[in-house]
Amino acid sequence: MNPLKKLMGETVIYGFSTILGRFINWLLVPLYTRVLSPVDNGIFTNLMGYVALLVVLLTYGTETGFFRFATKDNKDRVFSTLLTSLLFTSTLFLLLCFSFLPQIVSFLEVGNHPIYFVLLIVTIAIDVVSTLPFALLRMEGKALRFGVIKFVNILINVGLNLFFYLLCPFLEKKGISVPFYQADVGVV
Repeated sequence: MNPLKKLMGETVIYGFSTILGRFINWLLVPLYTRVLSPVDNGIFTNLMGYVALLVVLLTYGTETGFFRFATKDNKDRVFSTLLTSLLFTSTLFLLLCFSFLPQIVSFLEVGNHPIYFVLLIVTIAIDVVSTLPFALLRMEGKALRFGVIKFVNILINVGLNLFFYLLCPFLEKKGISVPFYQADVGVV
């Protein structure tokens, strides 16, 4: 296959999955403003700002480093070393956050919903660790698998948002109890 054609095809898949994810998150904003109170929406917006910063800090350039130093001969060793490093620092991040949970929740003004922060830090840790397997897929030229996984992730994200913000409240109003949903808190 023509290398330029392959590169363009892969670039379209990588770019489309990234743009699609951001576009759909943008499309969810009206849902959030409709179902969340102004205070909860403000908390959500602030937390998302911290997410962007923390993901960049906690990945500390490992994806770029992986592309820079991994070759066919040492790809597995570089991947293993970087993944171990990300797992260590993500675990340390979780331990520190859980150790100082009351203080952090107070500082972030999450109010009566510390579960928001707990879910957030676990999600950040998972996201940080997942950056390296996605880099490996890119390095191996598995653009289609990369795109499918990203697309499934987007579908799950949208599905869970619609489920918890629209379907669960609707079911609760109809008298149907959803065991892991509490109307006053949301997702528990």
